[in-house]
Amino acid sequence: MSLNKQPTRMNFPFTTQPATFLERPNRYHIIAQLHEAGQIINAHCPDPGGLHELLIPGVTVHISPASHTQRKTAYDLRFVEHPEH
Repeated sequence: MSLNKQPTRMNFPFTTQPATFLERPNRYHIIAQLHEAGQIINAHCPDPGGLHELLIPGVTVHISPASHTQRKTAYDLRFVEHPEH
């Protein structure tokens, strides 16, 4: 049995940019700092679950411009890099 060692590629209809997670004031809102610009931003968190094991201050998150323009937040949270990897 041969295992495929090639990384899996996934295509998404959006692009992301890395940011540092700072805090989560409520279950649908995170605050992060963009890596490149250093700007503090507000992003919508689509998962209302606890996520305590992932959303740790200082971890890298990936955000994209908001898919809906009629919102209070200008960005969407897309991915969280697991802190152990």
